[in-house]
Amino acid sequence: MTIIALINQTGPLSFLVPALERAMPDVRFVHWPEPGWDAAEVALCWRPPPGALASMARLRLIHSIGAGVD
Repeated sequence: MTIIALINQTGPLSFLVPALERAMPDVRFVHWPEPGWDAAEVALCWRPPPGALASMARLRLIHSIGAGVD
């Protein structure tokens, strides 16, 4: 099963989950910093905390939900 971590240090991205679950019912969604977020293969993020992405050993894709990624 694919795990997607929702990572945002300024607030939860919970508002995205209902639509994502409808579109991808076979995917597990985990919020940073809840247990298991660092086992995710995909990071769906906005303003991830420093070092968070580097600590994800299985990370294959980083998707920023904002424009202007530095």
